[in-house]
Amino acid sequence: MLSDGADRKLFETHFSYGRQCLMSPLRFAQWGFPVVGFIGTVVGVSDAVRQLPKAIRGGRIEESSLNGVLDGLHVAFDTTFVGLVAAVLATLAIYILDDMWDRNEVIAERLLADGRNTDDMQSATRSDDRAPSKPAKTRA
Repeated sequence: MLSDGADRKLFETHFSYGRQCLMSPLRFAQWGFPVVGFIGTVVGVSDAVRQLPKAIRGGRIEESSLNGVLDGLHVAFDTTFVGLVAAVLATLAIYILDDMWDRNEVIAERLLADGRNTDDMQSATRSDDRAPSKPAKTRA
């Protein structure tokens, strides 16, 4: 049987490792989505700027060529929006799962403590059963 200190260390290690395994992909997504959104913004804006000289020729704006500029801006704004929304959803998932994990950890601690108390009671009962019985007093 493990000692209380060993039980506690095993319990803490198990919950810490489980939380890390669960949260690592979400924390990466929380960081990665805004980065991908920013990269999309840069690509979209640079494409729009590259299309700008075609849209403005001879000081006049050609509406048919303006579509290339608008398409680039469309990509820029869409990727920014998607990246930020995905990051907010990942953050929300982290918050919810972290809260649930904390609740489960408290429940597990209680169960571990209750199990330890039950084991103590059972071992005390067993030791009482094994104790030599007192001889019955005889009347003389």
